Amino acid sequence: MDTISLLKELTETNGIPGREEDVARLMMHYMDGLAHIERDRLGSVIGIKRGFAKGVRVSLSAHLDEVGFMVKSITERGFLLFQPLGGWIPQVMPAHRVVVYTEQGTVEGIIGSKSKHLLSVENRKEGFTKEQLFIDIGTSSREETLELGVRIGDSIAPASTLSVLNQGQYIAGKALDNRLGCAALIQVLEALAEGDHPNIIYAIATAQEEIGRRGALTAAHLVQPELAIVLDTGTARDIPGAENIDGPVCGKGPLLFMYDASMLPNQRFVRYVEHVAEKMGIPLQYEFLSFGKTDAGQIHTYGAGVPTIVIGFPTRYMHTHNCVTHLQDYERVVRLVTALLRGLDQAVVDHIMFR
Repeated sequence: MDTISLLKELTETNGIPGREEDVARLMMHYMDGLAHIERDRLGSVIGIKRGFAKGVRVSLSAHLDEVGFMVKSITERGFLLFQPLGGWIPQVMPAHRVVVYTEQGTVEGIIGSKSKHLLSVENRKEGFTKEQLFIDIGTSSREETLELGVRIGDSIAPASTLSVLNQGQYIAGKALDNRLGCAALIQVLEALAEGDHPNIIYAIATAQEEIGRRGALTAAHLVQPELAIVLDTGTARDIPGAENIDGPVCGKGPLLFMYDASMLPNQRFVRYVEHVAEKMGIPLQYEFLSFGKTDAGQIHTYGAGVPTIVIGFPTRYMHTHNCVTHLQDYERVVRLVTALLRGLDQAVVDHIMFR
């Protein structure tokens, strides 16, 4: 399957925290034949690709889930009040479509807010808080909403389709954070199917990253990695109003995370990535994530410690219904990660582990 078709299927398949099973099922479908598949009990998918029998246990992970919502209460007029799952800001929510998952099936809805005609001049300047927003599913009473099967705690996913922009260089859609990483897991496994690699690779699609990186912890206990590569998105700064903020831009190469709020990468591992990227002619950009966290924060402290790096995709408008990224960055990540895994021989591993 080509990259666009794969990304379209992955991003348009809904999977918010705690309800990742549809995406997990899709990942298992594509991993079938490429790796031996296992699961943890939180919902993560693990594809095991064995190289040399005495090779190092290397995890390559990306999270399954996307930001979404949960039904918190139902009003007398049938509207849904909701709990955000993941890091939403209220300004990007109103007027977008969502899908509510009930035991009777799915229900479509719109995130609603007061019209500007009902707001004072002062209110228009202030913007909305999440408590002022609601979901309209086209009912007029609580009873009608209940008849559709909606209950407290039901999952709510953003509704959006993948689009190709600018003659195929840019794509736009929901859940690029982090279905880009999930697609890369599959395509790296496809690349590793041709030829040898020196270690045991665990391609892990983790659950519940957006609400505390929980699947990364359970998967680490199951896999017991000795080295780890985490794939995730980073914030592109190439938009109006952010030109003076130093950082990555779309189309200029994969991200190498030098810092996030939960992890410092292994510096020998960082230098190895830089060396391989330079040899391949792949430009790198550096990400410093002062307020965000990735699955690496859970993985690198497992057991006695796991040398870990994070490689990412520069992405605009993360945690919205429509993110934007550059396909060349994605393709370079797949090539780079494949080369990193093939090159992790015993000498390189010993140097990274300082032994």
